Amino acid sequence: MVVVIVEKCVAGLTEFLLDRRIESNKICKDSKFEVVKTIAESPTAATTFGNVMLLRFREFVREGPFYVQAQSEVAIEGAS
Repeated sequence: MVVVIVEKCVAGLTEFLLDRRIESNKICKDSKFEVVKTIAESPTAATTFGNVMLLRFREFVREGPFYVQAQSEVAIEGAS
């Protein structure tokens, strides 16, 4: 029972940490980035969060604190 609760907490934590849409100001974005960077550089991160999550944390750090994924839109002539 305790393992299930811990797994749910870790899952919710990682979703929160990797969601860039939650923070709206620079201080919060910088703070979240520092937390993720600390986790990504931790020697025990892979055993705590798993290899897949560690790779996602490292990608988050590589992209930086203010990364925004671009969305492309294509306009078609004559479309309404």
